[in-house]
Amino acid sequence: QAMSKGLVAGQELFTDSTHLKANANKNKHTNKVTAVRASTYLDMLDEDVALDREKAGKKPLKARESEPKTKNTKTSTTDPESGFMTRDNKPQGFFYLDHRTVDGQHGIILDTYTTAGNINDSQPYVQRLDYTLATFQLNPIAVGLDAGYFTAPVAESLERRAILGVFGYRRPSRTKNTFKKKHFTYDAQRDSYQCPNGQELLYKTTSRDAYREY
Repeated sequence: QAMSKGLVAGQELFTDSTHLKANANKNKHTNKVTAVRASTYLDMLDEDVALDREKAGKKPLKARESEPKTKNTKTSTTDPESGFMTRDNKPQGFFYLDHRTVDGQHGIILDTYTTAGNINDSQPYVQRLDYTLATFQLNPIAVGLDAGYFTAPVAESLERRAILGVFGYRRPSRTKNTFKKKHFTYDAQRDSYQCPNGQELLYKTTSRDAYREY
């Protein structure tokens, strides 16, 4: 109905989450071993790494180990579907996260999705974006997201969908290296980098994590 009245443009979409307190005592819990779900991003990454190594004449890497990873998770005995949230400047305890996507024209809510409070904002994002675009037949130019969504899987997925991702600023991590990434110049025609002294870096290999090593 909102779309029929011209209240949804579908050009810019904004997504964020808010925490909702679960009706559960944070001191009543057990530790439960749960499986860590493998990211579909790893499949995309492996494809890109294989292509990059093939272009450079490198041998393909061995397949990833399929052994499932597990982690200890604090689980509420009152509400096991909630998740124990520990975030900076946020209350600690069992919460849910309400993930919402709104249209940029008038703030009409296009999608709402609930997860446990210990889920990172970026985890369900791409799947929910695809769901929203398919449901309403939208073709957005850009999406606005805070720094919590600024991850390699989200950035790569937006790039593949030809959608501009506008992320909140994240302060770069401090390192002991004298030279930072910003000090190196990328030459698109030669597909290479130059150091601050003007010397070209020689390509060695592409790592499992899709980093080109020079």
